[in-house]
Amino acid sequence: PGGMLDIRGGSAEHIIATGRYGFDLGRGAALRVYGRYRDRAPSRLSGDGAGEDDWEQGQGGFRADLDPSPRDHITLQGDAYTGSGGQVVNFAQPTPPFAGMAFDELDVSGANILGRWTHRFLGDDELQLQAYFDRAVRTVPSSFGRIAVNIFDLDLQHHIRLSSRHDLLWGFGYRLNADTISGTFATTLVPPGRTTHLITAFAQDEVAIFPGRLSATVGAKLERNDFSGAELQPNLRLLWTPGRRHAIWSAISRAVRIPSRLDADVRFVGQVLPGTPPTQVRFDGNEDFDSEEMVSWEAGWRSEPYRSISLDLSLYYSWYDRLRTIAPLPPTVDGGFAVQPFEVRNDLEGHAYGGTLAASWRPARDLVFRGSYTLLEMDLNLAGTAPPGSTPNVNPGFNPGHQASLRSSLTLPPGIDVDLMLRYVGTLPTPPISEYLQADARVGWAARPDISLAVVGRDLFARRHAEFASVPQREIQRRAEVQFEWRF
Repeated sequence: PGGMLDIRGGSAEHIIATGRYGFDLGRGAALRVYGRYRDRAPSRLSGDGAGEDDWEQGQGGFRADLDPSPRDHITLQGDAYTGSGGQVVNFAQPTPPFAGMAFDELDVSGANILGRWTHRFLGDDELQLQAYFDRAVRTVPSSFGRIAVNIFDLDLQHHIRLSSRHDLLWGFGYRLNADTISGTFATTLVPPGRTTHLITAFAQDEVAIFPGRLSATVGAKLERNDFSGAELQPNLRLLWTPGRRHAIWSAISRAVRIPSRLDADVRFVGQVLPGTPPTQVRFDGNEDFDSEEMVSWEAGWRSEPYRSISLDLSLYYSWYDRLRTIAPLPPTVDGGFAVQPFEVRNDLEGHAYGGTLAASWRPARDLVFRGSYTLLEMDLNLAGTAPPGSTPNVNPGFNPGHQASLRSSLTLPPGIDVDLMLRYVGTLPTPPISEYLQADARVGWAARPDISLAVVGRDLFARRHAEFASVPQREIQRRAEVQFEWRF
């Protein structure tokens, strides 16, 4: 209950203003409403120009909670939003000079509503039923045109405490996705509209093999989708606690990325080459595209050797199969164009491994240090069955092999918080982006119990630097922000 007003503004985010108010309606009922407005400045290009991707958006919504009985809880919530922004688009076109650049104005809007009922039985048993509907509309004139998506989702979960050694969770879900995409010369989907269905069932049992020492989680999810059919995703996890201050865990699981419309239905003209007739370089979806598969082994160790120190180590090794590739097809003629088509396929395989080491140290009640290091190595290769001329559509070079961070948080009287953070990100190999070291800082002051102020600086070590590849090349700039919060 009560209100909150949060206003932030700075060199990158011109303003983010959020207002919220909660009402206690009595008899176990409560209502909260909120509104938010955001105006973001454009990014900066490597030549010091503006990136034309400024953005503004307004959003509002509500949440209502009701306890009709001591064992029942009902939640109803919804949101609506509208926004506009810009972007630079390079696209192929059917007439000379066969390529163009547009400064697009984007428009977005949408709304959603969700209802959830939870019933608690005697003991720890619980039944939850949830449904939601979401509609999103986006206009991207030079690439996809107008996109409208309607999603309806229904989810049921039942938690049963079978015995002192078995804790069962099971359920099922259904999702309907209906979309229409107008398309452009460069990007179309065939058909332009499609309705798909996803049916899910799952079960999971937490088994106390030796209570307080060794437990196992055994589960599986079975899905049925319109693209690849039935998919089974099992999961086995073990947790061993040899003492109060140590825990060791391991897991093996299978996961899939089911195909989407961009795999099965897309027709994307990447380039038009001049000639008589002109030649389209076109990428076509594949109705036989299969799910991408990963089998992953994970292990970890968590320890608290002293009350002021905690350590966390996690490792993984993952095998990938049927990842996305592009393969050439025989040339054809279509609509007065010579066409060199490429087809989406599943001819990439490989593995990835790595892990994270994290530590926390609290030398005093008001001072804490946290640090972490992450390693990622990825190796992908075309399968032996890949047609000649195939190329991967997954680029390991987008992922940094090394990342590290160090953060300190200090609380000073009277009500002053000081947060400092260093982060290192290694080189991106393909396309090359240099490694960088950056720092963020925040100083906050609780002027009164209901009012707080803060000054934030981000990416302080360089005026601008690149963090990812883009055309044109965008760079992250040094930023400052002032924050004000009032609770009433």
